[in-house]
Amino acid sequence: MDLIRQTQELATEATAGAKAEAVEIAAAAGGYLVQTEDQASIAIATVRDIKAKRKALEAKRASILGPMSQAVDEIKALFNPAIKALEQAEKDLKGEVVQWGEDRISDADTLLEAVGRGELGEIETKAALVEARELTTFEIPGYHVQARWTGEVTDAEALPREYLVPDEVALRKLTQKAKQDPGIPGWRGFAKRTGVVK
Repeated sequence: MDLIRQTQELATEATAGAKAEAVEIAAAAGGYLVQTEDQASIAIATVRDIKAKRKALEAKRASILGPMSQAVDEIKALFNPAIKALEQAEKDLKGEVVQWGEDRISDADTLLEAVGRGELGEIETKAALVEARELTTFEIPGYHVQARWTGEVTDAEALPREYLVPDEVALRKLTQKAKQDPGIPGWRGFAKRTGVVK
């Protein structure tokens, strides 16, 4: 508790007046209009001053929080081995249960496919349907089967046009690398000019 109190006192002392000054600077910056080169030069110089103030505050914060961060890291390090072991145990057991359930579903699907193909006689078909139901119908608290639909492209040319989405990321990268319009039909490359203040 002493470390926390000391850290709070140091932070309070270090930030005395800083918030009011920062709010004042932010208000002035928000109302500043740049309409001439001189005003732009003043704004850039002010940006450098603001950046220096911000970095000084960040450095002071880091120096105050350093011992606390170190203590937090040391405490985490003490707990981590036990937590990681329990996480691994949980993951392993969940994986086993999920695999068991997936194996049952797969076995049921195999039986139902055999029934669907008409490979079984009447008695075998009834038995297969009962077994498939038993394999997929069970209640265990904390476990359930969910159906998550997905798909895959089997013939890109057969897909309706609205599902053929251009890879705009790749096209932008190509345009950026070429530093001009790459001349690809259906695509227009252009330069967007923006100012950068450092």
